[in-house]
Amino acid sequence: MCVRYKPDRSLSYQLDFVAVLANFVHHCYQEDHLISATTEVHYLCQLRAQPEFFFYRLVGYYYEALLQQDFDFSKQIVQILADTKAEKLAVSFFK
Repeated sequence: MCVRYKPDRSLSYQLDFVAVLANFVHHCYQEDHLISATTEVHYLCQLRAQPEFFFYRLVGYYYEALLQQDFDFSKQIVQILADTKAEKLAVSFFK
């Protein structure tokens, strides 16, 4: 009897997946290959509007702004994090 694999779609699994995705995008940016991660950036921007995904959606919008060379918008995103007392998070991730 063959047992079919049932994918784990729990919130924990989804958060792990998007964390890996965000780290991949960040790595591409650091290596000056952000254009290679266009699909992944789009995926992050399309995450559900749920509090658990807020930071990762923001990461997606940040890198999307960089891809489109909209540096004012990317600075606004960092400022939003600074205004919400998450400046250390912004500085550590978006450097």
